[in-house]
Amino acid sequence: MTRPCVELGRLASGAGIGVRDSKDPDGGHLTLSGAQFADLIEQVKQHRVR
Repeated sequence: MTRPCVELGRLASGAGIGVRDSKDPDGGHLTLSGAQFADLIEQVKQHRVR
């Protein structure tokens, strides 16, 4: 069984936060603004993410 791993990092361009699967670093990433990332974290805290 493998566990999902998420890697976060500020983008060098300052254009937001990169989110990717650490087990597939070449598989692309999502780019979130600071506000989008804060909203995602709030949804996770409230168990609203599926």
